[in-house]
Parts: sequence; C-alpha cells; structure tokens
Amino acid sequence: MVLPPPVTDENPPPPIRERNLMKVLVNAHGVILLYEEPTQIGDVQAKLIEFIKNPNNSEELAASPQAAIVSLKTQRQTPYRIYIDMLDEVIGAYATLRNEVALTNYGREYGSLNAEQRKAVDDIYPKKISIAEPDPE
Repeated sequence: MVLPPPVTDENPPPPIRERNLMKVLVNAHGVILLYEEPTQIGDVQAKLIEFIKNPNNSEELAASPQAAIVSLKTQRQTPYRIYIDMLDEVIGAYATLRNEVALTNYGREYGSLNAEQRKAVDDIYPKKISIAEPDPE
C-alpha cells in the first residue's frame, strides 16, 4: 500500500464525497458493520465489489471506481484475527476486480501481465484503502 502525502496547511486532504466512501467498522466484539449494518464476513467482498464497480450507476454507491475509497476502522478491543480477515476481504475485492479487467482486456490474469498492462488495470481500479485510527476510549 502507498501512503498518502502528509497533511499540512499547504497540502490539506482532498474533499471526499460521502457516496464515494465505503465505511467499514470492525467493533470490539468482532462484528463487521458496513454503513452501520451488521454484515457477515462472507458477504463483505461482494458488497465491496458492488460499491466500487457500481454496475447500475446507483446514487448510493461510488461515482466511479477511481473515486471509491474503502475506509476500514477498528476499535481498540477489535480481535486482531477479524481485522486481518477483513483487510484480506478488502484486498481480495480489488484483486477480483483487477483480474476481471485483465482477463477481459488482455486474456490473462492480472499476475501474468507486464508492467504497462498492470498499470493500465491499476488505473481502472486504483486501490484506495484508508486505515482509520481507532477512537480513544
């Protein structure tokens, strides 16, 4: 993952439209909440793919794959294993989307593309993941 540039007075964070932000919280009990709704871990990847891809141009989902940001937040007591599983689901969603485009555009899986082809696929589905700080308790 690539870290964003540090936020300074001269370099403030860019504005984010609420619809482009998928908020994922893993609470202290290991419950996964997408938009504050409890979600089973097995459903997370499909929901992330739908959010990022927005196949039906829904006003409720990201305006484009390039605008989509997945914000993953935990609480201090979040079980570490659930956090790692959740991060795997987020990364897996991007891997699925990138593989799909690679197969469609190049007839090969993402991992077998050359650097130029990978960059083209990455531009279609940039991996924008924000790991939010837990709230102090």
